[in-house]
Amino acid sequence: MRSMDSLYKKVLSRPLYLYGDTEIVRDCIAKYSSVLDFVAVVSNLDKDIRIQEYASEGIETLGMDDARVSPEAFFIICDSHKFLISKRRMLYISKAEYEDFISFSLLEAILQQKKLMLCTGTSLVRQVSTVLSRVVDITKEYNVVYFDEDLLLQPYSNLMPECRHLARFASIYIYSSCEKIMHNLRTLKKEELADGCMMISVSDYGFSAYFPNYSSDRNYYSDYFMREYERKNANYGLYFGARDDEVITRFCQEGKPASEILKIIKGNDLYSADNIMSLYKDQVIRWKTLEEQNDVTIRLSEYIKHNSQEKLCINFDEWDDSVITLLAERICELLNISSHISIPTGEHSDIAIGTEIPVYRSVRNALDMKCSDDRKYRVVTYNSVRYLDENDYYELLIDMIKKAIEIMKYTGMDKTLREKANA
Repeated sequence: MRSMDSLYKKVLSRPLYLYGDTEIVRDCIAKYSSVLDFVAVVSNLDKDIRIQEYASEGIETLGMDDARVSPEAFFIICDSHKFLISKRRMLYISKAEYEDFISFSLLEAILQQKKLMLCTGTSLVRQVSTVLSRVVDITKEYNVVYFDEDLLLQPYSNLMPECRHLARFASIYIYSSCEKIMHNLRTLKKEELADGCMMISVSDYGFSAYFPNYSSDRNYYSDYFMREYERKNANYGLYFGARDDEVITRFCQEGKPASEILKIIKGNDLYSADNIMSLYKDQVIRWKTLEEQNDVTIRLSEYIKHNSQEKLCINFDEWDDSVITLLAERICELLNISSHISIPTGEHSDIAIGTEIPVYRSVRNALDMKCSDDRKYRVVTYNSVRYLDENDYYELLIDMIKKAIEIMKYTGMDKTLREKANA
């Protein structure tokens, strides 16, 4: 196993060359030019060589085949998203990984002389990693790096090689235990990690008890407009939700006016208390079973069981700040690190980044949920973030779905979808 110390010596003793994304190159120079001696930036683009952007800082821009590139050059690869492509380029010119080049993310861990805390998984892990990166005693000892699991296996993505690259140096590996399709392919195995790396799993099996009105499938209105109109920039202000609100959609398809739909969904008896409590208990039992089967390190089922009065999820992927704080504190306890976690709430919180879904009033009543009627809900579209009260939220959603139904009728797409559904 290559040590951080040996890499640190190479960084200090070899002539350093930067190669990759312009923004990351700039960031690297801005952060470390005072402590490291960067000889040159290497580029494949003639315009970069012609412009010589970093000449004022005494850093020349050279082509990869330029004879002035030293045989002793040690390269910093400044592009995690295309790390594999850059790595192949390095291998093509007979450069060996760790001996002749490393990634910028690994360079940061080396220079800060910190241990690496690697995080992969669902949005919950992203939220937790964000909080951990702000805990003073964590940041003194660890460099926290998160990889979005949805990006790791995307076609043409090179994040997985970069993730595995960093895993060889990780002291802590935090990951989610979940039921997502292909999730196991995006979770690192013990043999891919550094010797002695501590593995911490966090349960995240999806909790739908708050949202019985939503289907388990994607919202086909959203999918349709994103597919058909994205290139025409026609969907930038649209909001349908990640999944289909079956209650609102059914009433819209029946032609009910918005005022009548609002009255129904805001009623106290849309869902029976017995059905909601049964659904909630079933979800907790499912979580507990899966946590035991997967031997999860940090489990949430008991917390969920005893906090039904709180709105623990803000949507299907992201969790309330109280849950994230709890998980971060438990991780700190495992690491014997004191945690002083303070998260700004409401519109000032940036731990969750998606739209917050209101819970139907009949569901709130069944769970005796603490949720004020004047609460504001964040709605995220392609070009805006708005904070709406419950009434305005539902009016927006109803308006969007009604318009979508009319457009899809006009284009004939609604017939095509029905035929597919009945095939």
